[in-house]
Amino acid sequence: MDVLNRFREYTEFVDGEIPQLTAYCVIALVWLWSGCVAASIGESRLRSPFLHFLFGLVLPVLYPVIIFFRMDFNVPKEEAAADEEDVEHVEGPPPVVGEDAPAMISEEALGQPAEVFNEEFFKQRAVDLAGNVLGPYLVTVDGQELRAERIVDAMPNVVILEITSAGGKSQTLRVPYDRIEAFKDLN
Repeated sequence: MDVLNRFREYTEFVDGEIPQLTAYCVIALVWLWSGCVAASIGESRLRSPFLHFLFGLVLPVLYPVIIFFRMDFNVPKEEAAADEEDVEHVEGPPPVVGEDAPAMISEEALGQPAEVFNEEFFKQRAVDLAGNVLGPYLVTVDGQELRAERIVDAMPNVVILEITSAGGKSQTLRVPYDRIEAFKDLN
């Protein structure tokens, strides 16, 4: 009989208390969901998420629906001004693209400063920090591309490059800085 009494007590608890607990849990979850959704909408519109979370708790379900349709996407004035300052306005015609484009567009044409070829430029590229020889390079001199295996020396007015000739022999060339049009590392 004792087992039967325990079963009756359990069924009375299930019949009376469990539905009420379930209802309370659902109400609490909807209440928290409302605050979280309001905070998410507020944050996506660049507003304070904490403030909208509180309003979502005060007016559950209704407040998130209202701000979803009524709140606009405003950008604060400071950010809008900062974004406008970052925009680069380029003057002149757009660069030529396609078959009519020149084979090599200089950095000056793109609005970027061209590299200054001088003694310091080539000394920095001749060897690395450990003293190892760097190379090979592609050097454009008076419209002709040369493959330089290494930079032998950089002097005040000329750079001395080691190139490999067609016969496989290495040669050194003295190239004045003002005749160099482009310089590219092939590594």
